[in-house]
Amino acid sequence: MKILPLPLAIFAALILSATNSYAVSETNYTTNYAEQVTPWADLGHVDTFYGVAGKKIGYISFVEPSANDAIIVLNGRTENYLKYLEVAYDLRGLGASIYMMDHRGQGHSDRLLSNRDKGYVKSFDHYVKDLNTFVDHIVKPAGYQRVFILAHSLGGAIATRFAQTHPSKVQGLLLSAPMHEINTSPYPESLTYVAARTLTWFWQGEAYAPGKGPYYTETFEEQVLTTSEARYDMGEEKLANNPALRLGGPTNRWLMESIWAGWKAGWNANKLTMPVILFQAGNDQIVRPGRQNSICSSAPNCQLISLAGAEHELLIESDEIRDTMFDNIYLFINANR
Repeated sequence: MKILPLPLAIFAALILSATNSYAVSETNYTTNYAEQVTPWADLGHVDTFYGVAGKKIGYISFVEPSANDAIIVLNGRTENYLKYLEVAYDLRGLGASIYMMDHRGQGHSDRLLSNRDKGYVKSFDHYVKDLNTFVDHIVKPAGYQRVFILAHSLGGAIATRFAQTHPSKVQGLLLSAPMHEINTSPYPESLTYVAARTLTWFWQGEAYAPGKGPYYTETFEEQVLTTSEARYDMGEEKLANNPALRLGGPTNRWLMESIWAGWKAGWNANKLTMPVILFQAGNDQIVRPGRQNSICSSAPNCQLISLAGAEHELLIESDEIRDTMFDNIYLFINANR
C-alpha cells in the first residue's frame, strides 16, 4: 500500500490548480450550479437496461466522441445519479465518456419490495452482476480502450467485488470511502451479522434492521455525511423535487448481504491487481477504516489517501476536500492511460 502524505497531495493539488478548475464554488453555490452544471448535465443521455431477474437499472451517460476512456461513477446507498451530476461535470476535463448508474432497489432503478422505502437486496452478487451487464452491454460496446470506475461507499464495495471477480475489465479503480466495513456500533460487526442472518432465517429479511425505519429528512445539523451545507442542501432539494427517489433504512437481508460482501472483499484483496486509489474520510461515521486499510495493504498496487476532517460523502464534501480529491483523481487517471 502506498500512503500519499497529505502535504504531497496538497503540493500536487497546487500544481494542477493552475491549469484545472473542477467544482463550482460553494460561494453562491445554487446560482453557480444552475449556470454551470445544469446546462451541461441536461445534455446527458438517460436510459435503462435490464439487470438480474429483469429489473430495470437506470443510468445516465455523457459520451465524448472519439474518447478512448470511460469512467463509470457508482453512488452510495440511498443515493442517485442526480446527486452526482456535479461529479460528472468535474470529470469532463479528462476527455473521457462518463457513465453513472443507480443500483437496484434505489434511485432511478426498480425497487425490489412493494414498500419503496426499504433498502433491500436479495443477494449482494446481484449488484455485481448488474455492473457486469452495464460494462459488457452498455459501456464496452462503444470501443473504449480503458474503463475506470469511481465508486463511493456501497458503490465502492460493489466495484471492489466486481474488480476482484473481473480484473481484466477494470484498468483503474478509484474508491471513495468504500463500504468495506460498516460501522455497526455499538455492536461488533460479527454479532450484527449473526443477528441479521438469524432474523433473515426467521422470515424477517424484508423487515427493517433494528433501529432503522422509513425515510425522513435530516437537517444539516443532524446529519453526519458532509461538512458542506451547500452540497447537502443540493442533494436534499433533488429528493424534494423527485420524491420517488427517496429511500429509507436498510433491511435485515441487506445488512446481512453487505457485511458478508465486505468480508469477501477483505479475503480477496490480493485479487485487486489493477491500480487502485482509495480515499479515506478522516471523520467517517458510516464506515470504519480498518478493512479499507487492510485491503489497500494487501492489494499489489493500491495508494491510500486519508483526508483529515472529511466526513463520509467525500464527493459531496467542501471545496477544499473535493479539490484535493479531484487533483488526485486526474493524476491517477492520466498516469494509468
